[in-house]
Amino acid sequence: MVGCPVDISADVAAQARSPLSFSPEPPPEVGATRVLTDRYVAFLTPMPTVTFVEALRFGPAEAGGVREEVRALLRPAGRTQAAWVVSSTQPELHEELLRLGLTPYTDPPLEEASTAMALTEAPAWPASPGVEVREAVSLEEFLAVGEMAARLFHMGDADAASLLDGQRIRYDLVQQGRANMRTYLATLDGEVVGEAQSTDCLHGTNLAGSSVVPEARGRGVYRALVSARWEHAVARGVPALTIQAGAMSGPILARLGFAVVDRQWVLCDRFA
Repeated sequence: MVGCPVDISADVAAQARSPLSFSPEPPPEVGATRVLTDRYVAFLTPMPTVTFVEALRFGPAEAGGVREEVRALLRPAGRTQAAWVVSSTQPELHEELLRLGLTPYTDPPLEEASTAMALTEAPAWPASPGVEVREAVSLEEFLAVGEMAARLFHMGDADAASLLDGQRIRYDLVQQGRANMRTYLATLDGEVVGEAQSTDCLHGTNLAGSSVVPEARGRGVYRALVSARWEHAVARGVPALTIQAGAMSGPILARLGFAVVDRQWVLCDRFA
């Protein structure tokens, strides 16, 4: 069982485990749907193959019934798979979901495990010489970020197209002052080499994905993207970062001072 570090509040830790429980309602234009229940949170992203089911508050005996309930919720939306996020504090539930036929999630852009992490103190790491980070402003920048993320995360054509449509909508929302997600790009020697997203949540800023082109890795680009989002969290008056880190970002974030709040399995439920 993973304990919560003493310097991470219960609220921040809860957000790290289940950011969808603490994020604002997505604007209708985004094409995302969030369903909050007393047993789980379901989130249908604009990408047709990516749906999350997290904050699981039920025992193994209820797993089969909840799975059918979620499937019935998703089928009318044309969904045929979902990513179930299971805490390491729920090993019996994990075993039961595997028995019911769920499998480790291996379809890009998701991974079969994640690490819930949080940062609540100002970063002490060095600056990244030559790296500049700024929020995306123009439509061209939003689309460039989307294209980079789709390529580096090896997304399928349908998900990539939905991601780009989403970036166009986010650009419009920024112009209207209605955005709750932030889009960042990093440049090195004038070239765009990295991108990052974040969501303004109740107990801090949740890091919602980041990527760096292979040829620019090891030069502090990722670190600079994290710093920019920390600065935004401080400016909001909620100085905390949370993330559900993958295999590549988890070790980096640990070196940068992020505390591990929980280890999580990500299981795929496929259905007709």
